[in-house]
Order: sequence, then structure tokens, then C-alpha cells
Amino acid sequence: MGRLCSVINCSTRNSKVTTERVTLFYVTKDDYLKSQWINVVCAVNSRETNVKFVCAKHFKTEDIKRTYYGSENLGSEVNNADVE
Repeated sequence: MGRLCSVINCSTRNSKVTTERVTLFYVTKDDYLKSQWINVVCAVNSRETNVKFVCAKHFKTEDIKRTYYGSENLGSEVNNADVE
């Protein structure tokens, strides 16, 4: 099975509804933020959910960083818009 958004009624979960490419974000490893992600997704889904990925549709545009400047590649820009 491919990667799916953990939000049950998300249109990106059904390939028959859309062929749109949407970035999927892995749940963070930070324990505090991870618990927040899980709480929100479970509340939206109205049930306990194993949260692995959340698609970009569930974030504010301004909350998504489209570029990353890694410390090992100072000055190098990496575009993550196509990362899934």
C-alpha cells in the first residue's frame, strides 16, 4: 500500500477522486509535537488513528517551509515541494 494521508476523509486518500499530487509529511519525531499531531488527527477522524503522514492540505500555506538550508550545505537550497 502506498503512502496515505492519515485524515480519513481527505480527498488525497482516494485516487478515484483526484490525481492531484500533494506533499505528504512524516509525523515529527519530537514527542511533544507528535502528540499534538496525533490528538488533532484523532479528533478530526473521531477515533484513534495510527498517524504516519499528513498531507499539505491540512496545513496553512505559511506554515510550510518550501526551502531548507542545511547546516552541512550552507548556502545550498533544497526545494521540498516534490517530496512525498
